[in-house]
Amino acid sequence: MEIITAKISSNESRYWSQVLEFAKADHNLFLYLGFVDLEESAAERKSKAIASFIESQIIKQAKKLTGADLKEISKAARLHFKFSDNDDFAIIVIQEGVLKVTAGGLTMFLLRDGKMATIFEPKTHSGTISGPIKEGDSFMVVTTDIVSGLGIGVIKALLEMNQPASAIESLLTKLSTLDGNLRKGCLLAMSVASKTKVADSTILEPSQKTALSRLKNLFNLFRKAAVAFVDLLLKLLPERKIVVEAGMADVSIERKRKSAFFVAVVLLVLLVVSVVYGSKQRELRSKKAATGSAVDEINHLLDEAQALFGLSPDRSRELVLAAKESLSDLADIDGEEYKVMAEKVDEVAGAILGEYEGQPELFLDLTLSTDGFSGQAGSLSEDTLYVLDKENSKLIQIDVKTKNTRVIAGPSEVEGTLDVAGYLDKAFIAKKDVLYKVDKGGITKLADGQFGNDVLINAYAGNIYLLDKSRSQILRYQGGGGGFGEGESWLAEGLSEDLTNIVSWAIDGSIWAVDGEAMVYRFASGRRLSRNTISKYVKKPAKISTSENDQDIYFLDSATNKIVVFDKEYGYIAQYSAGDVGPIRSMFASESVGKIFLLTGPKLYVLKMKHLN
Repeated sequence: MEIITAKISSNESRYWSQVLEFAKADHNLFLYLGFVDLEESAAERKSKAIASFIESQIIKQAKKLTGADLKEISKAARLHFKFSDNDDFAIIVIQEGVLKVTAGGLTMFLLRDGKMATIFEPKTHSGTISGPIKEGDSFMVVTTDIVSGLGIGVIKALLEMNQPASAIESLLTKLSTLDGNLRKGCLLAMSVASKTKVADSTILEPSQKTALSRLKNLFNLFRKAAVAFVDLLLKLLPERKIVVEAGMADVSIERKRKSAFFVAVVLLVLLVVSVVYGSKQRELRSKKAATGSAVDEINHLLDEAQALFGLSPDRSRELVLAAKESLSDLADIDGEEYKVMAEKVDEVAGAILGEYEGQPELFLDLTLSTDGFSGQAGSLSEDTLYVLDKENSKLIQIDVKTKNTRVIAGPSEVEGTLDVAGYLDKAFIAKKDVLYKVDKGGITKLADGQFGNDVLINAYAGNIYLLDKSRSQILRYQGGGGGFGEGESWLAEGLSEDLTNIVSWAIDGSIWAVDGEAMVYRFASGRRLSRNTISKYVKKPAKISTSENDQDIYFLDSATNKIVVFDKEYGYIAQYSAGDVGPIRSMFASESVGKIFLLTGPKLYVLKMKHLN
């Protein structure tokens, strides 16, 4: 692969720029240097010294040069030669089909397969990128003044010319119409296939052409003579005479008619069979060709998306979305191939987009444990899941590892229950102004209170926590000595929080709560530590799930029927689709078992956590 380049330099004292190029046996090196308020002679001396330093450092590392090495070389050069924050620079190395760039103050564009991506921006003064470069790629390193003066559309048009020299001429013409005080400097490069020689065997000399022509004429004369000889032999052979005896003519004619009819029927059947068979074969060939074309396109998009992910994440995401569109076309062609490619697209989309579209698996049909069961709420503690049916007043306990399921409380115990919190082998339930414990020994009253009907309950470290939305308070019932004390306000004295719109909460040492507007609150030691919105990803939160054993936080979005995952610094991680299982009533996540449990009412589904990999 060869690199064709063209460049623009400036010798003005306000902004002096130069592009240097070094072609080595195992790599290509390009340097862009731009200095502000430096005399031409001083700028030339400085650029030569910098180029000599960088070239020598890269040669030392050439065979094992990494992006980190390039960044260190750049850092050393900027410190040693005292670059100012207003100076521009770029070091570009192309080695074994891989592009490595470190730059500051400049913008870099890449045009690949007709699509342009901004792969480097001057947001920070220095950064490093690396990634594969393909035949036909064009890239431009240019000052921010030129980008803002001409616009992205002009930049793309220049790259699409596929002729660096012509593009630079056009760029100079356009720059002549702009403000003369612009910082001017540009490197435009294009990768092309290496030139190859045409094999000698494909070209015939004139003498060879004449000999071949004579040979063809001789062959034609011989063929005509052979045909004439065969015709003469046929004329000399005697004709075969056919005699029909008297009385047999009619029978012979009738037999011939029947034979002709039979032959006609057979031929017709064969014709129909051949037409049908040929039609099916054409359909199969057409389907195979269409399938192969669609699969090739999807594979190409996914391969390119993965290759560009480190170089241009935005372009990489565009390619994955394009692969998803092509996948929908494949569904109409070949169902079996669609399933295979859907898994591959889902895997790559998960890695690049953080989106997983797999269909949840049925984990348990809860109606098999008790007729008519339909859960609305629940709580997961370690490996034990508690599911509450408020309408039929039943509470089920499930071991999520063994699927062992049993009803631990019925209407007489849990009627009127507002919420449930699991804690190891027991469950705590909240009714109006009363807390109860449910375990193997039955139901036990724990405490009275004044918290009304709009409450959420949780359990952590042997204590019970109650969020009373009507009073915007959090009560803690401290456990000890086999019982629980009276409810005490957990929030610090004098601290007021509006908790009326909280829809769900979880405890991992801190208290996490989410309201109906997708605002997430984090409390610790009775005080609010943070408040952040996740409305960009979650439209209508219905449930939050995390624990001290989980590194991430999981939100159920009832508007999209998706589970959205964040880290505990509010960074977006991934999202899972609930497929076509219907509206999800509650959700429970456990990283220790690597699963997300989805409650639809009568059934419990499960999704495997793929983002942890």
